[in-house]
Amino acid sequence: IAGASASDPKLTNVAGYAVLGGVFFLVSALRLRRGTKQD
Repeated sequence: IAGASASDPKLTNVAGYAVLGGVFFLVSALRLRRGTKQD
């Protein structure tokens, strides 16, 4: 909230979280896919 209400808001802080979330999502998807193939 403080960053959004600043005079010059930037999304660089959010970009880091988005990249980490994307990597976590891909790893989770690969692990789930591998688990369903073994059954």
